[in-house]
Amino acid sequence: NGILHGAWVEAAQEPWAIYDEVRDMLAASPVAGAEEWAIHDYEGFGEVRIEEYTGFNTVAELASFIVEHGDMGAALLDYFSGDLNEAREAVT
Repeated sequence: NGILHGAWVEAAQEPWAIYDEVRDMLAASPVAGAEEWAIHDYEGFGEVRIEEYTGFNTVAELASFIVEHGDMGAALLDYFSGDLNEAREAVT
């Protein structure tokens, strides 16, 4: 209906927990029966780009890697163009 409604969701958690927070955000929407979600803003991912419809599993894995490895983790993800497997290999 062209009405944006949102909430800030912590990404460094299990994907099902992100889903629960998004479900709660949709339930609190001023539009009854809201069911569409998208990522319009984010921070803490360094130069890694998160797309509007990046899946909860991917977001949670990227965020957890960055939390675990800090700025180095974010830099590795940037260097490897967001390829989590390559970044993981680089830290081992």
